Amino acid sequence: MVLIKLTVVVMFIAVGVWYVKPENWTPFMPFGFDGVATGAATVFFAYIGFDAVSTAAEEVRNPQKPIGIISSLAVCTILYIVVSLILTGIVPYEQLNVKNPVAFALNYINQDWVAGFISLGAITGITTVLLVMMYGQTRLFYAISRDGLLPSVLSKVSKKKNTPVINSWITCLIVSFFAGILPLG
Repeated sequence: MVLIKLTVVVMFIAVGVWYVKPENWTPFMPFGFDGVATGAATVFFAYIGFDAVSTAAEEVRNPQKPIGIISSLAVCTILYIVVSLILTGIVPYEQLNVKNPVAFALNYINQDWVAGFISLGAITGITTVLLVMMYGQTRLFYAISRDGLLPSVLSKVSKKKNTPVINSWITCLIVSFFAGILPLG
């Protein structure tokens, strides 16, 4: 799934870079420093998945060296900046207040075939975020119960698989319940 997401991002960059109009970047900071601060605060939530990944950090080979998390943060930051530059270079920023700005930009330059792949990447992205959050939730229950803030039964791991099975079932049931009763809209 990560390969699909990365492929879609690289595809957008490879197609979109040829349609960038530098005049769309003037003025470069139309809302001044306040706009940059607001944008940075909003972008912060795009990085919310890394906290879930860090809950599983004690299960890696060498948890004292967080090379994977730091490397993925660096790659994501670079890709985020490049996509933002290309996106605002293709379409004037005033027109990007839409639900699907990347697909919109590709439609704007008549590259509809790539917009379909972007939609596939968006669905894959949502799916991976949900999976990581559910995985992280089981590990959070485990860590919190190990610290004594939740019942100790949640800090028990399966002898066979060495995973917190009870936490997995609790998370599964809660997610299934809400997925079943809440409307998608």
